[in-house]
Amino acid sequence: MARLHEERIAAGIGFDWSTLPPGHESMAGVPEDAVELRLHRERSSHRGVGRLQSLERLWAYSVNQSFLDEICELRSLQLLYIERLGVADPSSLARLRKLRTLIIIGGTKVESLDWAAELIGLRALALENFSRVRSLEPLARLKGLRTLAVEGSMWTPMRVESLRPLSSLTGLEYLFLTNLRSKDRSLQALHSLTGLKVLQCSSYFAKGEMERLRDALPNTRCPWFEMLAEYGSIDAGVKAAVARMTGESDG
Repeated sequence: MARLHEERIAAGIGFDWSTLPPGHESMAGVPEDAVELRLHRERSSHRGVGRLQSLERLWAYSVNQSFLDEICELRSLQLLYIERLGVADPSSLARLRKLRTLIIIGGTKVESLDWAAELIGLRALALENFSRVRSLEPLARLKGLRTLAVEGSMWTPMRVESLRPLSSLTGLEYLFLTNLRSKDRSLQALHSLTGLKVLQCSSYFAKGEMERLRDALPNTRCPWFEMLAEYGSIDAGVKAAVARMTGESDG
């Protein structure tokens, strides 16, 4: 588990939380020349964040429309982390011309990723628990992406039609598809991502898909590829893992 988190840090979408700035619940005491901020909204406690024109990195929690409107006034913003997005249309994010990293955890009101297609300056995009989204097609425009994560929550999978739109993102080095399921159950679209260094994904794909992907991406690090190398098949690897867990619990 530690290595999986380290890979996210290397990809630019994970953090060593102990090194981040202290959390604030209001703008009181936040200097106007702040370059980074963690802000937990309580009712209207976010009011005034839009005046921080030197802000480059923002971790924002419980983001409603009013909070998002102020965030989109931050012209120096390069990294934006949002936890619990309470709006259906975040298209105003396109106003953040310097934004290079966008992470949104919890976008359950969002039904389409059309807004994301306008964020062509992004180098890293992470979307988790966008349970109403069914198509990844708008992401095909983001040719500059080095890192992409499209994932379900811990308990609820994200279900999309296909991974096909990702086939054109040949600049990707890090791809995270944890608890993501595609209707066509195919990994064929990822065969073209030959520059991929790290892949984390679910195993909910048709039989043989993971083996074919491993053969297409011999230089990619993926836990499933490692399991195939050790056990010869996903089924055998899973059985061995379950046996280890059972043995540990019995002991």
